[in-house]
Amino acid sequence: MVARILKQTLTQMHAIAFGAPGETPQSISQASPLPIGGKQESFALANNNVVSAAVTVYGGDYIFAQQAGAYGTVKLQIRAPDGVTWLDLLSKNASDANGAGTGVALPSNAELHVVLTGTAAAFATLKRVP
Repeated sequence: MVARILKQTLTQMHAIAFGAPGETPQSISQASPLPIGGKQESFALANNNVVSAAVTVYGGDYIFAQQAGAYGTVKLQIRAPDGVTWLDLLSKNASDANGAGTGVALPSNAELHVVLTGTAAAFATLKRVP
């Protein structure tokens, strides 16, 4: 009896819909899935000249921003496919203009870290563009 009622209830349902109040609801289907926001990530890779451990990113477009009180170099590195070697992605020897940072496209599950050489009061962040 319960299975029959459940079956009748499920077959009577036509669609699930979404929409803002006052707008026409939009049906959810395979061709028109429920919208979701982009994945958001933010990593502090260096804080006052102390580097963090390597991080693994989701992948996509990111902004690498850095600044320091005194410069040598600030390098963003990615782990190579051999799982041992670190490769330079970006190397900076001056602060980013207006803190804007530099865009970088990263693959899924990329492992990254920052290397500071001859810097003082260095800060570096990596943020995903949703």
